[in-house]
Amino acid sequence: FELARAGSRSRDPVPGHIYMDSQAFGACQCCMQATFLASDLQEARYLTDQFLVLAPLLLALTAATPFLRGLVAETDTRWPTFKQTWDDRCEEEVASVHNSRTSANDLYIGCRLASDPEACKAANDVDVAIDGPAFECLREGGVDELLSRHVAHLLVRDPLMVFEDQMDIDDEQEADHWEQLQGTNWGTVRFKPPPAGGEIGWRVEFRTPEVQITDFENAAIVAVIRVLLGVLREEKWDLVIPVSLSDENDETSGQRDAASKGL
Repeated sequence: FELARAGSRSRDPVPGHIYMDSQAFGACQCCMQATFLASDLQEARYLTDQFLVLAPLLLALTAATPFLRGLVAETDTRWPTFKQTWDDRCEEEVASVHNSRTSANDLYIGCRLASDPEACKAANDVDVAIDGPAFECLREGGVDELLSRHVAHLLVRDPLMVFEDQMDIDDEQEADHWEQLQGTNWGTVRFKPPPAGGEIGWRVEFRTPEVQITDFENAAIVAVIRVLLGVLREEKWDLVIPVSLSDENDETSGQRDAASKGL
């Protein structure tokens, strides 16, 4: 905000920092994301919570972005850059909107927490802003309070884009406007409802790993996540920690040597 007010046009306006002057420096960096089909809504919510805890670990273990704009960075992954280049909060929003729209998820949404208010309060220990009318609409439609908060929190963000051929669509039949809002909230994990009119079920996307140099390494990353998913399904682990600690892990996971020294 200070740089904007000063009107600085310097190539490197902040000494000791690498200045990245476009959102493309964040969103256009390569990564290795994997989407998994859940058996039903309940399992999708469960996997979203477990993946949220694991996401910082996989980011640190796959770190592969030590250079930015041709310079050696103090970070090892793309994630800190991605978070900063897509942080579109205005000054007035910083106090109420906890994170950049690119960040660790702000809420756990599992059905166990939805049915246990005390456990939910302990896990979701950071207050999040929500869109009030959207929350009330969801509750009136029969959606439980926790999942309603998740969706209403996504809708706090301003829409970033709309495609010209999708301006005037029937929101009762098409989900394009929702997908654009959902798709521009870049969490470490994405809970993905079935598309309107489609045959695809509930899905969960694991989003943190860095892309590697070879196909073998990239396939190995996806295979490891798939094995973890299988264990979670079979053993029903509960990895949930307070979301504030998940935020701390997210911050640490992008720093230098996070896999060996940070986490």
